[in-house]
Amino acid sequence: MSNLPGRVKKSSSGWQSFNAPCCVHNGETQDKRGRGGIILNGEAISYNCFNCGYKTGWQPGRPLSRKLRQLMDWLGTPESDIKRLVLTAIQLKETAIEQNLIPEEVEFNFEKKDFPEQSSPLASDNKLILEYLHKRGLDENDYPYYWTPITETKFDRRVIIPFFWQDEIVGYTARLAVRGNPKYFTSTPAGYVFNMDRQTEDRKFVIVTEGPFDAIAIDGVAILGSDIGDAQVDLIESLNRQIIMMPDNDSAGNKLVTQALKYNWDVSFPTWYDTCKDINEAVLNYGKMFTLKNILDNVQSTRLKIQLHQKRLQT
Repeated sequence: MSNLPGRVKKSSSGWQSFNAPCCVHNGETQDKRGRGGIILNGEAISYNCFNCGYKTGWQPGRPLSRKLRQLMDWLGTPESDIKRLVLTAIQLKETAIEQNLIPEEVEFNFEKKDFPEQSSPLASDNKLILEYLHKRGLDENDYPYYWTPITETKFDRRVIIPFFWQDEIVGYTARLAVRGNPKYFTSTPAGYVFNMDRQTEDRKFVIVTEGPFDAIAIDGVAILGSDIGDAQVDLIESLNRQIIMMPDNDSAGNKLVTQALKYNWDVSFPTWYDTCKDINEAVLNYGKMFTLKNILDNVQSTRLKIQLHQKRLQT
């Protein structure tokens, strides 16, 4: 609050308005009409820009989000103060848990599950499965795929993607490599997010996709559907980094954008939407590096811009 710019106006409801520092960082002209608003509610704080739609806040028991740290930096808060407040927020959370003021964090855990009978790592001579992966712009080195040599069963002619948690297999999905139905046989634990084991601590962001093949293609995570559960949100946010939702260019993707707005996640609207429906198709047409770079180059962080881009999605 001590770093707010000059000419701050305070309303009777407690909101303090000033020229928003976020607009120039989000493709808008510099705010000169006092469209940034901030309010203290006890120990909690909320910020909203009524020009570019940037929104963030904090309350006891929560970490300092990336968006709040970003706002503090734009307001000229010294980096040393931001780092100190990050640590203070962590300490306050630990104290609140000890005093039973907030519930203790749920420990994420998923039980080990049986894999399809006689499954084994994908063999280099399995031409059917390898050709299917290549048609999706993938290869056998992208992920530890499995298959089963048993014929005339529901797992015949399928590539099996194991779901790992702390190096244990806790589920799987088996995708048919030829025409036919059902395309997938899946066993998924409740609240699970695919590919979390590969999200190393040195990463600055995580890209959230719908399906496992898309996640594998860009080394992101997948929610395995078009609905985000509360447990999945907690699991993804536990990574404590920039979260980028990457929806498919369809009605299900449109639904995911709405959910991303609810959680103040960033959303990417890549230019390859003009020719491709999803990540897998973009990788096949343009390659992994271009697909990933284009995703990162077209990330939107403000509510208004996300909503404007959302209208472009096919329904």
